[in-house]
Amino acid sequence: MISGHTRVFALLGHPVGHSLSPELHNRWFAARAVDAVYVALDVPPGTDLRPLITSSGVAGFNVTAPHKGAALAAADELTAAAREIGAVNTLFRRGDAWVGDNTDALGFRSALGAPPRGPIVILGAGGAARAVRHALQGMGSTQVRMISRVEFPSLHLDDEAWVINCAAATATPDLRAWAKRRGIGPSRWFDLNYWDPAVPGSGDAGRRMLVLQAAAAFHHFTGITLTPREVEEALACTVPRHPSAC
Repeated sequence: MISGHTRVFALLGHPVGHSLSPELHNRWFAARAVDAVYVALDVPPGTDLRPLITSSGVAGFNVTAPHKGAALAAADELTAAAREIGAVNTLFRRGDAWVGDNTDALGFRSALGAPPRGPIVILGAGGAARAVRHALQGMGSTQVRMISRVEFPSLHLDDEAWVINCAAATATPDLRAWAKRRGIGPSRWFDLNYWDPAVPGSGDAGRRMLVLQAAAAFHHFTGITLTPREVEEALACTVPRHPSAC
């Protein structure tokens, strides 16, 4: 039941219609009997986030493209991860202050397990790409190259290289054609675009990253640490573009 006491949490981004974050957080709110609801808000690029977060009455935010840089500027305080990465994907209250954190790096690191051997190419130059680079460097990877969208058509890819796609969804058609021409399969491709991966079969890792970073944000919002079983059940029951089958 939603009442006048129900806390509201929100995802800020553009676009947000594809996002699985409302399904994940509302599932966990219900399971843990938290009086809260989570919604997705489509916020146009270039919006000043500071007035929105301070006057909306929303209790906490997740932030996706293209607002992770704006969220960094809107926060009163930053965690070490957010400061080092230079992007914020979670805003939560600590007393009267809005704290900006970045749970993307933690989510990616947990989803990946162990870093691949050999060279790694990160496609994209936004907040997600910087979080992935930060995570890989923290795991000891030394052959990491981050390239922008305009560079990838001419990129010469080593046969042993591993690709992490952090580019905006608008780049997917070009990336799909590029990967197909080079014969790149899912074993060498990690796609953060879990709802429409450029390489078929490569979106599961991105979906796992989404769930794991969401679990870290959920802890910021509620103080609750989800169990590994709760996280795995959420992953199993969350299907891109479709209602949960569970």
